[in-house]
Amino acid sequence: SVDLQSASISFDRLNPLKRKAQSNKDAIALVVGIGKYENIIDAAFADKDALVFRDYAIEKLGIPEKRIRTLINEEADIGEVLLGIRKWIRRSTKPGKTDVYVFYAGHGIATASGEAYILPYDGRPEVDLLDRTALLQKELFTEIDKAKPRNVTIFLDACYTGKARTGEVLMADANYRPTAIRPIDDGMPDNFTLITASSGDEFSGPLEEAKHGMFSYFLMKGMEGDADSNQDNQITSGELHEYVKENVLRQSADKQTPELQGDADRVLVRFQ
Repeated sequence: SVDLQSASISFDRLNPLKRKAQSNKDAIALVVGIGKYENIIDAAFADKDALVFRDYAIEKLGIPEKRIRTLINEEADIGEVLLGIRKWIRRSTKPGKTDVYVFYAGHGIATASGEAYILPYDGRPEVDLLDRTALLQKELFTEIDKAKPRNVTIFLDACYTGKARTGEVLMADANYRPTAIRPIDDGMPDNFTLITASSGDEFSGPLEEAKHGMFSYFLMKGMEGDADSNQDNQITSGELHEYVKENVLRQSADKQTPELQGDADRVLVRFQ
């Protein structure tokens, strides 16, 4: 008999406590993860991705625990997500002083015109309902920008092809055909940096062995220190993106390409 176990690749367990990082009292984070949806199929491990990322926000980005708002599964309905970006971020941000971080793991969808949406817990992927039940990516930028933060870093583990992480189509409707088109660059403000799980027309998958989204797993692994390629005791968004991209490309057999928009030199993690 063949020993199948020995053939599977094992991945290190994530450990947010590895290496101490400096704290950043002026930072806040909104962390959203939706693994179970009300109207559509699940996004495998997305809720777990967000819960673990919250620990990385504390331990690696140095954000005080009381300055992190976490919305998981049914807590992340459209109302709560909007309150998070319109009210909570606005109230918690000192203009010109606060660093804002947003992490989102769950489903995304793009329309034929290239508008990218993220789908909250109660979101509906039907094109006619997106404007009422989903959050336009551009609106996410606009609302956060109103708070006048010093800078904004957004991590999106979603894909816009209309498929779940397992590859199934989000809608069971036989007439529904996901449009695999590239979301348009939504005119991001200059002080925003965006790291996404895949380019617009690609599928974002899970890393079954690690029970995480592939992008989320390597994002967090990199923040532990693995992404510090020049060994200067800090990790820039460019270094983190390079590390994530290299690993995700390898694990997805070149089918998923994480992308970076914005400032590649922004320092995200400073080790003590």
